[in-house]
Amino acid sequence: MNSPNVTIVDDDEAVRHSLQALLEAAGLPVDAYPTGEDFLAAAAATTGDRGCVILDQHLPGLDGIEILERLRESGSRTPVILISARFDPPTRARAAQAGALVLLEKPLRERTLLDSIERALGEAIPSGRAFA
Repeated sequence: MNSPNVTIVDDDEAVRHSLQALLEAAGLPVDAYPTGEDFLAAAAATTGDRGCVILDQHLPGLDGIEILERLRESGSRTPVILISARFDPPTRARAAQAGALVLLEKPLRERTLLDSIERALGEAIPSGRAFA
């Protein structure tokens, strides 16, 4: 069975590449973008929803919640996992209202992230070796 794509949107190149390597090692196809604008342009050019999106809250230009709001306004029901070094109460409320599936704080724990993606995709993701 083919796995749905997981899309990573994070302006930190090291984080983006580390997440991509982890998810590909777990057998998931991955797309990655450094900005929300790049991601939205690519999303507009495709038909249908992606598997799920891992979206950094703190991005240059549009922030993660603004990107999530645009996705929802376009009719997308793609599950979104919002990540950040910290979430204050107003940001948590905005994320919930915008429809984020889950909020994860950095540094991300491998199993917690994979469990969240599994929930988003609705299928089991095999436990792999530890990722450093």
